[in-house]
Amino acid sequence: MGDWGPGPFQNDHAMDLLSLETERWREALTVLDDEETLWDDVQGLLAYVALLGFAAKEASAFGLLVDNAKPESSREVAKRWKARFLEIEDQVKAEPDFEMSDAFKARRKAVTKTFDALIRALDEDDAPPPQKPKQRATKVQKQ
Repeated sequence: MGDWGPGPFQNDHAMDLLSLETERWREALTVLDDEETLWDDVQGLLAYVALLGFAAKEASAFGLLVDNAKPESSREVAKRWKARFLEIEDQVKAEPDFEMSDAFKARRKAVTKTFDALIRALDEDDAPPPQKPKQRATKVQKQ
């Protein structure tokens, strides 16, 4: 247990709390990995993107978005999620009954900068180490 500095993220308790919350936010954003995800599933998730960006910037949260099952850095994950978010948004814009004023389009484009802030704050070298393939046991031949 300890403090290592005066900042709000420079003690064990704060980092424990932050790790629990950031895992919850990260897990909510994994919906962007599903090809069946629709606009209604993601429109509110920019709040989590902003919170993760703040956490990464303020707390230097190494491995923030790492999924140990995939060999990707946090930055790669965020870039993939941004691309998928924009793809989903483009699908909505293509719908015939979707109307959006030019002013709203401009403000909406600025919102995607939330992903850019997260990407800038993340590490690109925190990918999990590659897993060695498991080898089948071989029979030892008697001579």
